[in-house]
Amino acid sequence: MSAARPLVHALATALRDDALRGEWPALIVPVPLHGRRLKERGFNQSSRLAEPLARQFGLPLARDAARRVVETAPQSTLSRRERQLNLDRAFDFYDRLPAHVALVDDVVTTTATVTALAKAARRAGAKRVEVWAPARAE
Repeated sequence: MSAARPLVHALATALRDDALRGEWPALIVPVPLHGRRLKERGFNQSSRLAEPLARQFGLPLARDAARRVVETAPQSTLSRRERQLNLDRAFDFYDRLPAHVALVDDVVTTTATVTALAKAARRAGAKRVEVWAPARAE
């Protein structure tokens, strides 16, 4: 968690200071890893960010609400177009979602991952989907 602490602090500060914040989401959902990748890595980096954010803002965390139903190639090895195709229908939710959710990812590069997860969230009932990430790669 020590490596995540400054990222969580920066993201929490930005979220708290957002003048347009309005209503908070009803649920926080970290981007899931496929079971095999989770076993290899030993942790989910998005969950490591989402857990302290949920505590800090007093919001429910649905650590296991989403699942990666397709074992995809690592996104870091793919082009923008390949990333989008790689994640098509890769995510699913176990249950219906509230109308407003926040998805937490560690780094947004091409938006392929969060776009695919947001589409799955909408299929599961979400009407408003926010993406919370402490880093954006160019």
